[in-house]
Amino acid sequence: MSSAGRICPQCSYERQPKDLAPDYECPRCGIIYHKYRPPVTKSPAPGNILSAGGASAGRARPATMKEKVPQEGSPEAGAAPEDEAWELKPASPLRRALAAVYTGSLVLLYFVPLKIVVYVSIRIVFPPRSLTPSTLSTIHAWEAAYYFFLVLMVIYAFFLRPLAEGATWGQDRFGISVRPADGQERALTLNETLLRFAGNLLAFLFSSITVPIHLYFWYKKRDFPGIADRISNTRQYETGEPVLKFRAAVGTAFRPACIALILQLLVIGPICSWIMSGYMEEINRQMRRAMAGFQPSWQGADESSTPQQNRRPPAEIGAEMRARQAEHRVMIVRQESLALLIGLEQRYRTAHGSYTGDLAALVAEYASDLVDSDEILKLIQKDAIRARNTARGVEIWVEATPGNWKWRELH
Repeated sequence: MSSAGRICPQCSYERQPKDLAPDYECPRCGIIYHKYRPPVTKSPAPGNILSAGGASAGRARPATMKEKVPQEGSPEAGAAPEDEAWELKPASPLRRALAAVYTGSLVLLYFVPLKIVVYVSIRIVFPPRSLTPSTLSTIHAWEAAYYFFLVLMVIYAFFLRPLAEGATWGQDRFGISVRPADGQERALTLNETLLRFAGNLLAFLFSSITVPIHLYFWYKKRDFPGIADRISNTRQYETGEPVLKFRAAVGTAFRPACIALILQLLVIGPICSWIMSGYMEEINRQMRRAMAGFQPSWQGADESSTPQQNRRPPAEIGAEMRARQAEHRVMIVRQESLALLIGLEQRYRTAHGSYTGDLAALVAEYASDLVDSDEILKLIQKDAIRARNTARGVEIWVEATPGNWKWRELH
């Protein structure tokens, strides 16, 4: 369908049939029709708390005011009074806060379903029957990579999208336009967008300080640029679009986060728990099998039923019994060493502020007076007891029986 006769909302040029520019672009000034955001032409309606604080029609025009001056000979010359002008009004702190909340809510809504993808991938690549200490470490790494996707989505929402589209989801939704501090109508540069992203991170990290400050200036109806605005030398202005009232605006900002929470509690969480339940069953099965190996297996011989020629000397029988008792004692030490080492690690963390992977030094420091300390050190030297520092704490592994391990991760 031809767009001849369409009037540009910025320069008022009427499109002609002979124009070669695309239907969505003005042949004269080059703007995209559906992306044009007209400046504010009137003061906000009374009672609209999302408007910039302190703005009134009777005050002096700020330095960021722009006059619409038609060029001589242009179609719009003489069409508007000489005093017609518009004013760029700073967006209120509440409007900016709701825009940030809306963007973060959408990030959370898109991020939550990824949890199913990650856990399904773990179940396919590492089935429960293949569970070993090495695969457990890999599974923990995959679970940590799940949060890497969250970082990527935050970078897209607050950096890449503003760089490509000129605004975040929340700024588009709540009618906010980001421009240089002098009010020039141009897209932000890469450096300005990057500085705004860094400023938003700082504002989030120090939200306990910045939020009360913004609430104070909002209460005083005064404009107060945020950290991102200051370090990037940019400002957030109202685009003049109709906005919602307070209750509806808060509902709009938090609605994606509420949907994400409901999905997590009713759908995502139960499905992920069901997917990972097989691993817990396999761990319990391996622990039960390991515990079965700790049971003593010797039986006393009935002297009356033993042939006289097969009887062994009492000294040999006593030596065998002592050997089996020693073997049983070692198995008991293996069984109890995991709990013992957990207690020692917690003592070490209290004293030093972190866990340690040097179990030999840990036992020598805190358990040298225990009866079984020598046996535990022997097991450590035989590599039957291991420890590995991780980003979240430490993992302790004990080989209950050959090939069967018990483990515990401390955070």
